[in-house]
Amino acid sequence: MRGETTWTMGFGRADWRVETVGRTVLTSTPTDFHLYAQLDAYEGAQRVFAHSWRETIPRDHV
Repeated sequence: MRGETTWTMGFGRADWRVETVGRTVLTSTPTDFHLYAQLDAYEGAQRVFAHSWRETIPRDHV
């Protein structure tokens, strides 16, 4: 199983613009779910923030 989403949101006024881009990927094995997520924030064309997460979640018979 694999699921992936990408979400973008932006705001702007006159010559000012900001944007966030989020990406999430979920995969699974017989025993675990594996979640990877990243978030990037931009002011104009310059990336001003970036963070990523990687988690393993036991399936617990799901």
